[in-house]
Amino acid sequence: MVALQKLDDDDAEVPVSLSSYVESAILAALDRDEREHNGGLPFKQRRQTKLKSGPPVQG
Repeated sequence: MVALQKLDDDDAEVPVSLSSYVESAILAALDRDEREHNGGLPFKQRRQTKLKSGPPVQG
C-alpha cells in the first residue's frame, strides 16, 4: 500500500488513496458475499444505531 501512495495521481487510471483502496476491497467482498450467501440479492440495510460494536460478549 505504501508503494501505491507514492504514485502520482496523474499516472494512475483512477485516483489512488488508502481510502479508495479500502473502499474497493470492501465493496468487492460485499458483492462476493451477497452472491454466495444471499442469492445475489443485496443485504438488508440496517440503521447504524442497531449495529453492534465493541468487544464480544463472553457467555
